[in-house]
Amino acid sequence: MIPSPEQIDQFRNDGFFLSGQILDHTQLDEIATDFERLRAEEDASVRAAGERRGISMEGRNFIPHIDEKSETGRRLCVSADLVELAIALIAPDIRLCWNQAVTKAPRSGASFSWHQDSGYHHIDPLEYLTVWVPLENSTIENGTIYVIPGSQKWGLQGHIVDPDTGDKVGYRGPEEGIPVEVKKGEAAVFSSMCLHRSGPNTTDKPRHAYVVQYSPIDAVDPETGERWGGLLEVARKGRVIEI
Repeated sequence: MIPSPEQIDQFRNDGFFLSGQILDHTQLDEIATDFERLRAEEDASVRAAGERRGISMEGRNFIPHIDEKSETGRRLCVSADLVELAIALIAPDIRLCWNQAVTKAPRSGASFSWHQDSGYHHIDPLEYLTVWVPLENSTIENGTIYVIPGSQKWGLQGHIVDPDTGDKVGYRGPEEGIPVEVKKGEAAVFSSMCLHRSGPNTTDKPRHAYVVQYSPIDAVDPETGERWGGLLEVARKGRVIEI
């Protein structure tokens, strides 16, 4: 997908936009099946340990490296449907720096605190792109994301770890943000500097989201000088690499 001038303007001004219908529902269903399997495995592991794992807890799972665990997920995150967004918004030379499942179990899937993605993964250059793909309609009731429009212009906020959840909390102010309800087949596209959070899942069905993040190829960890995250190159000179 190549974003429209209006979408690019919204991204620059507000830090996010909705893609419109760009993704195949059958493909999303296949990924959701993989996510349910992985969620069950993760929940069993958390129960066995008797404690959360990082920011994952029973019913609210963050499962990394989906490209290595789901063939259908891998096809999506290297597809032109998503990579063209990163080319238009970030740089002509792009790599897949991170991808993960974020799942919330029925009734028990907890909320997730205000944060900037750059507050979790600080790289140089600081801004990268997050494409948030729900695998079913994402609503206020099942824990969709909220954003603070324009917050990508505030600079990197200090993030403090909540000892109860493991969340890195990047904002505790009065702004309530706006809910971004995303229909199946759409993606929420936002800057890694845009403050966002998500609510709890209060419905009787699970909520699945595939979080895919792209950075310039040469982005590095400023502390080590090494390239951070995944090293899979997906675009060169503005052209999607066929993988």
